Amino acid sequence: MAELSAKPDRKRHTACDCTRRNLCEILEHTRAVLLDFDGPICAVFGGYPSTNTADRLRQELKSLGVPIPGLFPTRDPLAVLGMDGIPDSVRRNLESLVQAGEMRAAEFAVPTTGTDEFLSACQRRGLPVVIVTNNSPGAVQRYLDRLNIQELVKAVFARDPGDPSRMKPDPYLVDQAVGYLGLPAGACVLIGDSSTDVAAAHAAGVRSIGYANKPGKRDRLQAAGADAVVCTMGELAAAVAGAVRHRSGSWDYPAPSLR
Repeated sequence: MAELSAKPDRKRHTACDCTRRNLCEILEHTRAVLLDFDGPICAVFGGYPSTNTADRLRQELKSLGVPIPGLFPTRDPLAVLGMDGIPDSVRRNLESLVQAGEMRAAEFAVPTTGTDEFLSACQRRGLPVVIVTNNSPGAVQRYLDRLNIQELVKAVFARDPGDPSRMKPDPYLVDQAVGYLGLPAGACVLIGDSSTDVAAAHAAGVRSIGYANKPGKRDRLQAAGADAVVCTMGELAAAVAGAVRHRSGSWDYPAPSLR
């Protein structure tokens, strides 16, 4: 049998190389990193399928007689939680179900390759990392505790259980994170894997780096206006490690917290 040798994916290599200059330029002027949770840090539902929670939400809505046209096929429980027209009392029930599903998922969430290196590189560079996520604060904390990486994260700004309309693409969470850091919005960068991350960043005046971890995402992130796109967190780790800091000095922040 002839020996087969792996061929490099030229298209993927070229696609990711094309924004390297933008990436380095962004990082050279970055003083803080805002990091999405699901995707860049871990696959939240990588070990506990999101369909389990989404199906439970649909069952709850059906039992209460709440119509959900067009949402039956979705596997994303947050899409159901954020849909319009749900009475507040029902939405509170859904929030509890989503939180329970997320807490369960956090026990089995699959770490994203290269993220540990990225977080460590940020720490060595003196770049504070703040998580900005549509997931629940409890699920994020459970994951951070499980991986014992709390010291690499300065704070967490997560979904407001009383108002899902503030989830990204609304800039509320990004604005809160920037205000906490006490930095100009332009000195921060948001890293996320969806167009909603890019939209929230731009609405808050923050630069954005797209994380294209699946086929087709690069095009969608670029179309959304991401300032740079990477294919792996390892690429970001290497870029941070090699970035030149144009500003020196240390910054004082409040103690790490969940928001």
